[in-house]
Amino acid sequence: MISTEIIDLLKDEINEAIEESFDLARETESNKNDFLLFLESCHLPTDKSQTPVLGPGSESINDNSRLKFLQNYISFKTSRELNQISSNQKSDFKDFSLHLELMIYSHCWESIPNIKELKRLVDLIEGNDYDFNLEIPIHTKQKYIRSQIKNPLVKKNLKLGDIISKSFHSQIRNAFAHSDYNIRFEKIILLNYTGEPWQLEYLSFDDFELMNTYTMLLFLLFEYNKEKYKYNIGSKEPTTDVYMPNYVLPTTFKKMEITYFENSNRFIFSQNNNR
Repeated sequence: MISTEIIDLLKDEINEAIEESFDLARETESNKNDFLLFLESCHLPTDKSQTPVLGPGSESINDNSRLKFLQNYISFKTSRELNQISSNQKSDFKDFSLHLELMIYSHCWESIPNIKELKRLVDLIEGNDYDFNLEIPIHTKQKYIRSQIKNPLVKKNLKLGDIISKSFHSQIRNAFAHSDYNIRFEKIILLNYTGEPWQLEYLSFDDFELMNTYTMLLFLLFEYNKEKYKYNIGSKEPTTDVYMPNYVLPTTFKKMEITYFENSNRFIFSQNNNR
């Protein structure tokens, strides 16, 4: 079960790790304000038209209900009312919560928008151009997370790499997805264990609580920091330029002006671009 004590213990560590990576991405971006494109989740629309979109787009909007559920779940689990229920009710609720939190854990690491955000951040840290048309492999996402996200962050000794190492384990996601687990004796027994050195035979409730709290807070605080950095940048420099793909001259970029609107905390393309 997610607890207030664990949240309080981990949130500063996770937030500092995200801030460290965000600050480095701003320093190492390949083109001016690629970091702003990252904050605005700039992308090509699903119809592959030639006009990139500033904003989350349909893919991330479709993911909003999951993110809202995650926020509400953490708020509910840490409420005073929950702490006041009887011991018997807590025992029943713990069993219920574990099944639910296995789902939450799996969905966090299966979410295409989540993986795209982490990958685009890594790209900026490595000095690569912003990828407007990033595609995540559907059937090898777990290997992709390790090789394209976690390992590069660990190699650069970034704290975010440590956070992902502490929270991400593909075997747990696979066990939930295929119902290859059992809950008994205060443990989550992973029935997909085959004896490989990297595998887990079981997890204690406390071990999973720690991994899942790292996971949930990682993605919630990631979104929080995107909003915070947008506000901090936009309030200081409400009008600036970004470099977008130039489809008339392939492999080149064109400069476009964007403007910050504080009431919605977002950047949009300026009307000056049409003059």
